[in-house]
Amino acid sequence: MGFEVLNFLLTSGHVMIILIISFGWIWRKLHVVYVICNFCAIFSWFILGYFKGYGYCLLTDIQWNLLAYRGETDIPETFLEYFFNILNINSSAIDFLEVVNYFKYFVVATFVFRMSYIYLLKKGNQ
Repeated sequence: MGFEVLNFLLTSGHVMIILIISFGWIWRKLHVVYVICNFCAIFSWFILGYFKGYGYCLLTDIQWNLLAYRGETDIPETFLEYFFNILNINSSAIDFLEVVNYFKYFVVATFVFRMSYIYLLKKGNQ
Protein backbone atom coordinates (compact mmCIF):
# COMPACT_ATOMS: atom_id res chain seq x y z
CA MET A 1 0.00 0.00 0.00
CA GLY A 2 2.76 2.45 0.91
CA PHE A 3 4.59 1.90 -2.38
CA GLU A 4 1.51 2.77 -4.42
CA VAL A 5 1.00 5.98 -2.44
CA LEU A 6 4.66 6.95 -2.81
CA ASN A 7 4.58 6.16 -6.54
CA PHE A 8 1.42 8.26 -6.90
CA LEU A 9 3.06 11.17 -5.04
CA LEU A 10 6.21 10.95 -7.16
CA THR A 11 4.16 10.82 -10.37
CA SER A 12 1.99 13.75 -9.24
CA GLY A 13 5.06 15.75 -8.23
CA HIS A 14 6.71 15.03 -11.55
CA VAL A 15 3.61 16.13 -13.47
CA MET A 16 3.36 19.31 -11.39
CA ILE A 17 7.01 20.16 -12.08
CA ILE A 18 6.50 19.56 -15.80
CA LEU A 19 3.39 21.78 -15.78
CA ILE A 20 5.23 24.53 -13.89
CA ILE A 21 8.16 24.35 -16.31
CA SER A 22 5.76 24.34 -19.27
CA PHE A 23 3.31 27.03 -18.18
CA GLY A 24 4.70 28.74 -15.07
CA TRP A 25 6.16 31.56 -17.15
CA ILE A 26 2.65 32.70 -18.09
CA TRP A 27 1.60 33.83 -14.61
CA ARG A 28 3.80 36.43 -12.96
CA LYS A 29 3.02 35.04 -9.47
CA LEU A 30 4.63 31.73 -10.46
CA HIS A 31 7.82 33.24 -11.90
CA VAL A 32 9.91 32.56 -8.79
CA VAL A 33 8.68 28.95 -8.63
CA TYR A 34 9.21 28.67 -12.39
CA VAL A 35 12.82 29.85 -12.15
CA ILE A 36 13.53 27.53 -9.20
CA CYS A 37 12.04 24.52 -11.03
CA ASN A 38 14.03 25.38 -14.16
CA PHE A 39 17.23 25.77 -12.16
CA CYS A 40 16.65 22.38 -10.52
CA ALA A 41 15.90 20.75 -13.89
CA ILE A 42 18.96 22.28 -15.55
CA PHE A 43 21.12 21.33 -12.54
CA SER A 44 19.86 17.75 -12.71
CA TRP A 45 20.14 17.46 -16.50
CA PHE A 46 23.60 18.96 -16.89
CA ILE A 47 25.48 19.07 -13.56
CA LEU A 48 24.30 15.73 -12.16
CA GLY A 49 24.00 14.56 -15.76
CA TYR A 50 27.72 15.12 -16.23
CA PHE A 51 28.28 12.25 -13.79
CA LYS A 52 25.21 10.09 -14.54
CA GLY A 53 24.55 10.88 -18.21
CA TYR A 54 23.12 14.05 -19.71
CA GLY A 55 19.39 14.37 -19.26
CA TYR A 56 19.59 12.64 -15.87
CA CYS A 57 16.62 13.39 -13.61
CA LEU A 58 17.00 12.79 -9.89
CA LEU A 59 13.23 12.49 -9.37
CA THR A 60 12.93 9.91 -12.15
CA ASP A 61 15.85 7.97 -10.70
CA ILE A 62 14.18 7.85 -7.28
CA GLN A 63 10.91 6.69 -8.81
CA TRP A 64 12.60 4.07 -11.00
CA ASN A 65 14.45 2.70 -7.96
CA LEU A 66 11.11 2.43 -6.17
CA LEU A 67 9.54 0.61 -9.14
CA ALA A 68 12.54 -1.74 -9.39
CA TYR A 69 12.32 -2.44 -5.66
CA ARG A 70 8.67 -3.41 -6.19
CA GLY A 71 9.84 -5.89 -8.81
CA GLU A 72 8.81 -4.08 -11.99
CA THR A 73 11.15 -4.86 -14.86
CA ASP A 74 9.62 -3.17 -17.92
CA ILE A 75 10.42 0.38 -16.81
CA PRO A 76 10.65 2.91 -19.67
CA GLU A 77 13.66 5.13 -20.20
CA THR A 78 11.90 8.47 -19.54
CA PHE A 79 9.20 9.70 -17.20
CA LEU A 80 7.13 11.07 -20.08
CA GLU A 81 7.08 7.64 -21.68
CA TYR A 82 6.05 6.11 -18.34
CA PHE A 83 3.31 8.69 -17.81
CA PHE A 84 1.97 8.44 -21.37
CA ASN A 85 1.88 4.65 -21.01
CA ILE A 86 -0.28 5.11 -17.89
CA LEU A 87 -2.61 7.26 -20.02
CA ASN A 88 -2.53 4.64 -22.85
CA ILE A 89 -1.12 7.08 -25.40
CA ASN A 90 0.34 5.48 -28.54
CA SER A 91 4.10 4.89 -28.25
CA SER A 92 4.84 6.54 -31.62
CA ALA A 93 3.15 9.71 -30.35
CA ILE A 94 5.29 9.60 -27.20
CA ASP A 95 8.54 10.26 -29.10
CA PHE A 96 6.98 13.18 -30.95
CA LEU A 97 5.56 14.65 -27.74
CA GLU A 98 8.93 14.32 -25.99
CA VAL A 99 10.70 16.18 -28.80
CA VAL A 100 8.05 18.91 -28.76
CA ASN A 101 8.32 19.14 -24.97
CA TYR A 102 12.12 19.51 -24.95
CA PHE A 103 12.07 22.02 -27.81
CA LYS A 104 9.38 24.05 -26.06
CA TYR A 105 11.32 23.88 -22.81
CA PHE A 106 14.46 25.40 -24.28
CA VAL A 107 12.60 28.07 -26.28
CA VAL A 108 10.49 29.19 -23.32
CA ALA A 109 13.38 28.98 -20.84
CA THR A 110 15.58 31.08 -23.13
CA PHE A 111 12.82 33.66 -23.57
CA VAL A 112 11.99 33.89 -19.86
CA PHE A 113 15.59 34.06 -18.69
CA ARG A 114 16.29 36.73 -21.31
CA MET A 115 13.26 38.76 -20.22
CA SER A 116 14.24 38.37 -16.56
CA TYR A 117 17.76 39.55 -17.37
CA ILE A 118 16.41 42.61 -19.23
CA TYR A 119 14.07 43.36 -16.33
CA LEU A 120 16.94 43.16 -13.84
CA LEU A 121 19.10 45.43 -16.03
CA LYS A 122 16.33 48.03 -16.26
CA LYS A 123 15.67 47.80 -12.53
CA GLY A 124 19.38 48.26 -11.79
CA ASN A 125 19.62 51.37 -13.99
CA GLN A 126 16.79 53.17 -12.21
